[in-house]
Amino acid sequence: MKTVNISIPDNLASQIDLLLGEQEYASRSEVVRTALRIFFTLDNISHPRELSTFQKRPLNEIENDMREAGHPPKLINNILSGLKKSSFYK
Repeated sequence: MKTVNISIPDNLASQIDLLLGEQEYASRSEVVRTALRIFFTLDNISHPRELSTFQKRPLNEIENDMREAGHPPKLINNILSGLKKSSFYK
């Protein structure tokens, strides 16, 4: 199994902790794995597709594509900030 670190808002972390307190799940990881299974199951039913490997592109191209697609500036800035910190763009 591969380890993946994620950051989530405090309110989601609190909801996960409530599930742990009710002893429905053994760990936060188990909750996230279950949520992802449900997401991909439902998403594949309505939008079947294959996942593709990330292809590095110039950040300005990504930014332009996102603006043209109508994404909010704050989202674009957050994604670009994350990409700049990623090992792909260091």
